[in-house]
Amino acid sequence: MNCRKYFYLFISIFCFSFYSLSCKTQKVNPFTGFKYEILEKQVPVPYLGKGTFTMAVIPDIQNYTIYNCQKEYDPNFPISFHEILDRQMEFVVDNSKVRGGGIEFAVFLGDLVSKRSEHPEEWLYADNAISKLDSIIPFSVVIGNHDYDKWVREKRGEIWQVKGTKFYNKYFGPKSKHFAGKKWYGGASKNGLNSYVFLEAAGHKFLILGLEFEPSDQAIEWAQSVIDSYPDLPCIVTVHGFLSAIKIKTSGNNHFGWIKHHKEGEGNTGSSVYKKLIKPNKSIFLVLCGHAFEGPVGEGMRVDINDAGYKVYSILSNYQGRADICKAYGIDPVEDCGDGFLRLMTFDFNRKICHIQTYSTEFKTFEVDADSDFFIDLDWEGRFSANVK
Repeated sequence: MNCRKYFYLFISIFCFSFYSLSCKTQKVNPFTGFKYEILEKQVPVPYLGKGTFTMAVIPDIQNYTIYNCQKEYDPNFPISFHEILDRQMEFVVDNSKVRGGGIEFAVFLGDLVSKRSEHPEEWLYADNAISKLDSIIPFSVVIGNHDYDKWVREKRGEIWQVKGTKFYNKYFGPKSKHFAGKKWYGGASKNGLNSYVFLEAAGHKFLILGLEFEPSDQAIEWAQSVIDSYPDLPCIVTVHGFLSAIKIKTSGNNHFGWIKHHKEGEGNTGSSVYKKLIKPNKSIFLVLCGHAFEGPVGEGMRVDINDAGYKVYSILSNYQGRADICKAYGIDPVEDCGDGFLRLMTFDFNRKICHIQTYSTEFKTFEVDADSDFFIDLDWEGRFSANVK
C-alpha cells in the first residue's frame, strides 16, 4: 500500500513538473494562462452598438505611484513606474465613447498611493494620471488603507490603525477638481470618504456607490439613505476591501475579508457589510473590490443570493503582486508593480450578460484563464422593471 502511495505521489510530481517546465518553455504562466510577450499595439475596445457599454476597473495603483520606483528619485531605475499608470489612463481615454470606443465609465478601487502622506509626490503621480480622464468620461474613486495620512499603533503589538484623510480629500474628495460641479456626481458623506455618482449608458441609469475602507456603521447608514433615495436604480457598490484572496474549497467562492486597520466597532468586515447593506437591498447587483491578493494572482469572486432572491456578484481585482513586466525591462531585483492589468466589463443588455475581461496595457494582450475572462448574468426582469428598456 505504501509503495503504491509513493508511486502515485511520484507520478503527480513528475506530471506537474513536466507541465510547469512546458509552460515555462513557452513563457506561459500555468496559473493564469497568460503569455508573457509584449505585443506592438494596444487591443481596441470598440463600441458594440446600442444596448452595450464598457466600464474600466482600475485596482490598486499604489506600486505605480510609489516614490522609490521612479527615475526622478533613483536614476539607476530603468523606468518610472508612474508611466505604466499613465499608459493605462491613455488606453482608457483612447477607447472612450467620445473617441469612438466603448468605454463610458471608470472605477478606481483604492490604494492610489503607497506611502500615505510620507511622499506627497505620490499623490501628484496619481492625480496627474487620473486627470487624463477629466472631461472625457465620468469615474469614481474610493479610499484604500494606503490612502490615509498615516498608520499608528496605539498599543504595543496592536495592528496598524489608519488615521487622517487630508491628502485623500484634497486630491479626490467631493471638492476636488475631479468631482466639484460635475453633473454626474451625486454627493458625499460628511467626511468625504463615501460618495455616489450616476452613470447613464446603454439606455440605463446606474447608481455607483463608493464606500470608505472597512466601512463604519455610519457609512453604511449613509449608503442606505442614498439607496433609499434611488430605489429603482441598479446599484454597483465599490469598496477597497471586501473579499479575501482565499477561496472556499467547497463552493469556489472567495471568503469575505476581515478587519485589519480599524479598532473593533469602528469598521465592518466584508461579511458584515454584506449582511447590513448588500443582502437587504435588491438593487445592489454588483460589488467591486481590490486590496487583497495572494501571490501574483489577485483575482477572485463570489456569488450570493440577496433577501429578494436575486444574485449578487462580488469581484476581486488586485494585480499589485505581479512583476513580469519588470523582467522584460531587466529590473534587478525585480519589483512588483501590477504589469498594467485592469478589468474591462462590457455590459450587453441585448444578450443580458456582462463580459469581464482582464487586460494588460503593458503586454497589450488579454489574460484568458477562468478567473480572468468570464460572464455574469444581468437578470434584471422584475428586479429593475422600471429600468429595463
